[in-house]
Amino acid sequence: RGVAVALIDRKGECKGAVGTTLPMAPSTREQLIERFVPLLQECALSLRPLL
Repeated sequence: RGVAVALIDRKGECKGAVGTTLPMAPSTREQLIERFVPLLQECALSLRPLL
């Protein structure tokens, strides 16, 4: 399993993605999204000035 979010530059263009892979745990898809997407979005936002 994996989850990712887009890396958007200051012009609003997608320049890539940041994501993670996870073991097939007993968690549901919704639980994984709820847990990891906010963290990945925070990471993507912190990288935005560098793009």
